[in-house]
Amino acid sequence: MEVIDHERVHADDRNLCKLAISELRGIYSEIGLSREELDLLDMPRRSFIVHFPVRLDTGKIKMFVGYRVQ
Repeated sequence: MEVIDHERVHADDRNLCKLAISELRGIYSEIGLSREELDLLDMPRRSFIVHFPVRLDTGKIKMFVGYRVQ
């Protein structure tokens, strides 16, 4: 079993989808995906990005980003 380096997954939040597709392209034949199915996964049906403030224990307010992709 190969160990996945999760550090690179969180290195650039904007490219998470591209990273996932890149990983799938490398193994799509091994998991039984056709090229057409892989192409369908390349573009999400919906995506939402929200920015929200959170008051930290220190009293400071920090902005966070939330993602939901279907």
